[in-house]
Amino acid sequence: MFISRWIAIALLAATTVLGVSTIGELSAANAATTTPSASGHLNADEPVYPAGPDDVVIGAYIVSVQAVNFETSTFTADFYFWMRWSNPDLHPDERFEIMNASGSRGDQLTPLEVWPIEKELDGTFYRSFHYQGTFNFEPDLADYPFGNQVLPIVFEGTLGGDYAINFIPDTTPVATDPGLTLPGYSVGSVELTTAVYQYATDFGSLGNAQTADYSRAVITMPIAHPFWSSLVKYLLPLMLVVITASLIFLIPPRLSSARIILSITSMLTLVSLDGRTANELPSGDSLMLIDVLFILSYVFIVATIFHAITQTWNIRNDEESLGIKPHWRTTVAYLAGYFAVCGLTAYLFI
Repeated sequence: MFISRWIAIALLAATTVLGVSTIGELSAANAATTTPSASGHLNADEPVYPAGPDDVVIGAYIVSVQAVNFETSTFTADFYFWMRWSNPDLHPDERFEIMNASGSRGDQLTPLEVWPIEKELDGTFYRSFHYQGTFNFEPDLADYPFGNQVLPIVFEGTLGGDYAINFIPDTTPVATDPGLTLPGYSVGSVELTTAVYQYATDFGSLGNAQTADYSRAVITMPIAHPFWSSLVKYLLPLMLVVITASLIFLIPPRLSSARIILSITSMLTLVSLDGRTANELPSGDSLMLIDVLFILSYVFIVATIFHAITQTWNIRNDEESLGIKPHWRTTVAYLAGYFAVCGLTAYLFI
């Protein structure tokens, strides 16, 4: 009986030791499961991003570019783009951002392949997208209505530092639809370039200062204002108003009311043209070429009015027989001076 009691005590002790050991192993396994991975993810279902950077081939096909709006500094584009990569744990198709997308409700990103992604013939992974949306750009309006603009589409990988995505251009980085046109502009050669962009912050990261470096792929589409169309659309109306205002010298001084009506009408027309042009452009403090030309036109009309008033005050009743020739010379002199100054201004700007 005494021996059986000691046997029972020994079995109970062995069971206790085994239970404690099992609990310790389960705790260690649970700690290993919940320990953050190198990528900082706690959810086992999320992909684990190994140390990089890893190369991601990127390319694009531009279908159309439309609605360049200088007032809002935006344009719309319809294009396809694709990515190829080798690392099965990278998933760059889920880790990118289009930096200058305007966030319009009309934007639409459509993946062209369904998950899971299958390998290409060379063993790389591939995914492509169709994007229709509105993008922001920074217009260079110093030479407006002439000059060139650059319309960009900027891709950036959201993984930086030791886990960075490194974009590299495809063999044919970007192509355009043969029918690609942009009404009112001539479209230049479209390019795709890549570079590393460094933010002036570490975004609060305590462990890796390199998180400030991110890879970017930029599609640039240069466009230009055609010279003759810009001349006819913007400058020809301006010139006609100025020429009309200069006719004040062909009206006899005794018809002062007709002179005043012609001058006021020219000034109001110029103000209307100025307002129409200003509505097409963003508000700002810098002077553009078109602004300077309008200022010169205002000065021209005011100068003709002042000259005509002075001429009226100095006229004598017997001087009406002087005829019209001196007034023709005055008109030609004013117009020649105006166009010379405008030409010099355009030369200095462009």
